[in-house]
Amino acid sequence: MDFMGEKSSGRPFIPFQEDVPSPIRIDLNPPKPIHENKVWKRILIIVFIILLLGIVTSAWRYIGSDLPKQIHIAQGDGQGYAITISWATNTDIPGQVIIRVKGTDEEKVYLQTERSRHYKFVTDSETYSSPFFHHVQITGLSPHTIYDYRCGNPSNGFSHEHTFKIWGNGNDNRDVIVVGLGEVTTTEGEKHKSSK
Repeated sequence: MDFMGEKSSGRPFIPFQEDVPSPIRIDLNPPKPIHENKVWKRILIIVFIILLLGIVTSAWRYIGSDLPKQIHIAQGDGQGYAITISWATNTDIPGQVIIRVKGTDEEKVYLQTERSRHYKFVTDSETYSSPFFHHVQITGLSPHTIYDYRCGNPSNGFSHEHTFKIWGNGNDNRDVIVVGLGEVTTTEGEKHKSSK
């Protein structure tokens, strides 16, 4: 008999080991922090690579492309129902304008009918080559209508969408404020010619 008055089973007595479950369990092998888990490391590396490829691809499309720059519009006729859309690119590929009435899906394509304009300016110290300037006239527009347009070409891509509004017919009298911004620079040769 042992000290509790029970028959000995031949094994050493360890109190409470089998009889009562321990209320507190201590895990001697806790889960590894997320930064030490190999699966999470691989997933994070893959996500990082995908994001990096997206950024590089977007930058390459913008830098390596010949998207329209210096986009502007001008009155296209004396009646107010035409607009000329102009832009610059680095290549002499004929352009086009895709236009639609705002809020609709039906698009109309206007093609560039004249060659792009390009010029070179040479002085004693430098040679300047301008970009190619494209002009497309949009006709038959409706008064009091807002239009969305994109310009460019299928080979090099199109601009973001821009918007303009056709005012009323020629009988509408309105006060208009026109502001012109531009860079006025001259070379030494031009200064010399203008002083004679």
